[in-house]
Amino acid sequence: MVSAHRLLQLLQRAGESLQATDPAVRSCGLWSVALIGSLSRGDFRPSGSDVDLLVVHQCGDLPSGEVGRRTDVRAVVRHFGEPVIEASGGSGGQKPIIVDCHFVDLGVLRDQPRWAAPREFLSVHARHDRFLWIYGFDFVQHARVLWGESPTALVQAHDPLPYVPVAARDLSRRIADLSSATQDGGPLLELVDRWKAAAGELMTLLALAHGCRSLRKQELHRAFNTQVPYFPGKDFAASLWAEYLYGTVFQERREWIGRCARFCDSGLTLLP
Repeated sequence: MVSAHRLLQLLQRAGESLQATDPAVRSCGLWSVALIGSLSRGDFRPSGSDVDLLVVHQCGDLPSGEVGRRTDVRAVVRHFGEPVIEASGGSGGQKPIIVDCHFVDLGVLRDQPRWAAPREFLSVHARHDRFLWIYGFDFVQHARVLWGESPTALVQAHDPLPYVPVAARDLSRRIADLSSATQDGGPLLELVDRWKAAAGELMTLLALAHGCRSLRKQELHRAFNTQVPYFPGKDFAASLWAEYLYGTVFQERREWIGRCARFCDSGLTLLP
């Protein structure tokens, strides 16, 4: 199993070998690539974490999906992602680590202190990656530049609490869609992954709403256990924590999905 230290080495080497004269860099006006998320903050788990990259470009304020489909941008993503995937999935049939890219235009990033201010973000937040607003405090503290300029100097971190109600409404909508997909009988493995992501986000929002100001998994879990009031199904959080540590579900999947759905439905009622 590849270590966090090894992944950091691979990503740093990829950044060092990326040349500003590379056609992909020139054509998309790449400005920087930074490591964010669990690997940058020091609580990465090879069995359950993704590698999160922030790619700052000058393609214009396009939806992330459109930017990510561009041939030049995809070439840059592969440059950083392929060493990670090869190192994590090259032996024993192990599932490769997912490299999750967050795309943001340089102009949008420079304007973040205005549009992400708590009094103004409501009308525009959905157009931008959530790490730039609700998780901005974590990004500013822990992001690591792999190539180019540092984006942290452009981002203003706000207290996450004012953003929780909007994030909660968005999460509630996505959980409702996931419930419909579950009732329609989607693939169990895919449903487990989607429910796990939704439940993890719900636990994070509950911890933030009750005073936690860290995204480190152990601190979030501690705050969730000690500061969030009891609700029906709260004990299911122990399963989520075990799955984060070991990367697998320890019970029959359909039963697990039912417990996770109850956890989400009940936990949503505690969010503002």
